[in-house]
Amino acid sequence: MNAKKERELFVRPLERHLERKNRILGEYRALSEIVEGSPVVLLVDWVIAEGEAHRNILCSIMKDLKQPRQEQEEKGSKNDGSGMEEGRIVFWTVKLQFYEERFAADCLYLKSQACWEGGELLDAVLDAMVMDSKKHQRLLLALEKIPAY
Repeated sequence: MNAKKERELFVRPLERHLERKNRILGEYRALSEIVEGSPVVLLVDWVIAEGEAHRNILCSIMKDLKQPRQEQEEKGSKNDGSGMEEGRIVFWTVKLQFYEERFAADCLYLKSQACWEGGELLDAVLDAMVMDSKKHQRLLLALEKIPAY
C-alpha cells in the first residue's frame, strides 16, 4: 500500500476519534457548570482547555493528511541545506529542555513545601504541571528529529 492510501485510511478513525473528543468535551463543560464557583472548577476548566488544544492539533493533522503531500522545495523551504537551521533548532530544543527540567523540579519543590491539610487542589495542579513539563520535553525531543522546513 502506498503512503497516500495509508494516509487516507488513517483519516477515518481520526475523524471518529475527534467526534468522541467533542462529545467528551461537552460532558466536561456540563461538569464545569455544576462545579462553577468552587475551587475545583479550575481543574475541570484546565481539562477542557487541554482537550480543546488536543482537538485543534488533531484537526490540523487531519487537514494535513487530507492534502496532497508536497515536496519540501515546493513549500518554499527556509532550509538552505547548510545545516544552519538544524543547528538553531537543536540549540533551542536543548535550552528549552533544560528549562522544562528546571520547571518540573521547581514544581516538585513547591509540592514538598505545601503539606497543609486540604492542599489536594494544589497537589494535583503541581503534579499535572510536572507531567506537562515531561510531555513538553518529549515533544522537544521529537522536534529535534523532524527535518527543518
